[in-house]
Amino acid sequence: MKVGLPRSDGTMSLNFPFILLGILQLSPLQAVCLAVCSVIAQCSFRVIKPFTLVQILFNVANVITATVFAWRSFDWMLRLHGEVAPVLAIAAAVYFFSNTLR
Repeated sequence: MKVGLPRSDGTMSLNFPFILLGILQLSPLQAVCLAVCSVIAQCSFRVIKPFTLVQILFNVANVITATVFAWRSFDWMLRLHGEVAPVLAIAAAVYFFSNTLR
């Protein structure tokens, strides 16, 4: 599912909470597979303008990078801090910024 952004033609994906849940509950490889599947589904179903192969590959690479950064920060901070909620919030921020800044 995509949500339209105000005052632009862009959209934002709703896969973010599911990827965070994957980071919380799954191994790194499983979380990345979940993220990749969500991007491929997003690029394939109910699209107005079809994506090119380059766009799909960019989106897949972007979500892989963001998911790995978020999972690594979650794992590292969990070992240091121990509290899940603040560590997950930090991982969410890392995912958001690494996904947005690309």
